[in-house]
Amino acid sequence: MMGNGKICFFAGHSDAPESVYPALAEAVERHITGYGVAEFRVGNYGGFDRMAARAVLISPARRKENR
Repeated sequence: MMGNGKICFFAGHSDAPESVYPALAEAVERHITGYGVAEFRVGNYGGFDRMAARAVLISPARRKENR
C-alpha cells in the first residue's frame, strides 16, 4: 500500500463508449484531490479499463503529487 492507504478500484464493461471518459477523468481528479486516494487499481480487459488507466496516468493531480 502507498501513502494514506486509500485505494480506488476500477472495473467496467469491455464495450464502454468513449463518451464516458470525461466523467471518468473528472472522477479520478476528485478522488485524488478531494478524497486523498493515492493508489488506483485498474483491470486489464476492455474499453472501460483502458480509459480508466489513461485517466489515472494523465491526471494533472497525479502528476502534481509525483513531483
